[in-house]
Amino acid sequence: MEYSIGYSSFFNVNRRGDTPFMHLVSELDGSRTAQLGCTQLPNATVKEARKIREDWVSYLRDNPTAFENLWFVSRVPQDLFDAICCQTDLEFLYLKWGAYKDLSALRNLKKLKFLRIGTGASVQDISALGDMPSLQVLSLENFQKISDYSVLGKLTGLLELEVGGKQFAETYIPVDDLEFLRTMKSLRALTLINLRLASHSYLPICDLVSLERLALPWNRDVDRDQDVISAMLPNVLPFRGSK
Repeated sequence: MEYSIGYSSFFNVNRRGDTPFMHLVSELDGSRTAQLGCTQLPNATVKEARKIREDWVSYLRDNPTAFENLWFVSRVPQDLFDAICCQTDLEFLYLKWGAYKDLSALRNLKKLKFLRIGTGASVQDISALGDMPSLQVLSLENFQKISDYSVLGKLTGLLELEVGGKQFAETYIPVDDLEFLRTMKSLRALTLINLRLASHSYLPICDLVSLERLALPWNRDVDRDQDVISAMLPNVLPFRGSK
């Protein structure tokens, strides 16, 4: 499976037309690709909803090679997140949103190439991401408690990166600086949307010699730096998104 962030979020990879959709473990059909909505079940009682989630947590932990590609389209609490990270054959993981604080279990996913972590407002530490050299595509949305992204500089083989707030809700995230980009020479696509950039400098983008596509916000910092970026990266197809 090949996916691309494109210009804005992981909606480009949200191509699930033929992917089985499941609420219950009993609906499993042997496919190694699935989209799961096992929380936020309006027709289930509290007891039933808890049992459904617990069944999935147990299944994911007890069957660590069941899946290669997973979409989670409902809320992912921490216990479910940790169970997902027991799936050692995963190459693709899409999390729409969740209440995960601790990402350390991601280190178990040695084969993971594509990772989307949506609405990570509770995330407190992203150091685990620096220990995932197999990643090719990474999308991080609304990490309100993170401002230091320097660990991403370890992902020297990453091809596509998105970091930003919630685009359509115009929610912004704090970011110290973009210096981590200078070591990411393999990046072909970069999306930076809804940032409050403490350094006010987008010039580290100039070091991305392999860049082909670039999406940046509308703000004074980009206005000031865009001519330099364009001069250094004349072949990059630019796009201006949210502020």
